[in-house]
Amino acid sequence: MPLIHDDKKPILLVPDNGPVTALSAIRSLDWLLLPGIPVKITDQVAEEATRNQDLPWTKDTCEWIVRKVLAGRVKIAYTDVGFDRRQQFDAWLAGGMDPATAPRARNLGEASILELMRTLEEELRGDNKAIVLIDERRARKALRTVNANLDLVTTRAFFKVLATDYGLNDTAAYWRRVLQVVDNMDTVDEIEQVRFQLGAG
Repeated sequence: MPLIHDDKKPILLVPDNGPVTALSAIRSLDWLLLPGIPVKITDQVAEEATRNQDLPWTKDTCEWIVRKVLAGRVKIAYTDVGFDRRQQFDAWLAGGMDPATAPRARNLGEASILELMRTLEEELRGDNKAIVLIDERRARKALRTVNANLDLVTTRAFFKVLATDYGLNDTAAYWRRVLQVVDNMDTVDEIEQVRFQLGAG
């Protein structure tokens, strides 16, 4: 299925760190810009993608996000989850960074996705839709219940679409490289449509 296959006005929404990690690992974050549509990354994903300084691509990822946001090519979708996380982290820094009281970081990406669901239902109807680049399976299941125009695209499917629709050569080789360097990368190859239903809910 082509990535852009109807007359709706799409955005590319990235609420899951998996796709960002995959593209960062092969230094190909610019692939997010190839479809030529507005790109939004949630604040929690931006934080997760730049948190682990031990990963060799983290510094480049941070610089890419800052550069593209300043250039207006990427927008950050702010959430209450991300705001609370930043406040907790700032308080932890101010309090001396005791490891025993470090703010939790697990499952915050999923929580921010659940928070976004109401916004998606309000904004993505009629001519508007989001192409949601997401691998996390529980979040995909939740998003299938949203009454909005969504195309749920896994990272594996995104790589394939970039080859068929946008002329990238040998994305299969890049995908093999991702599997070599990224732990627990999801390999589901899937594009699903969710559509707004008048009167639903």
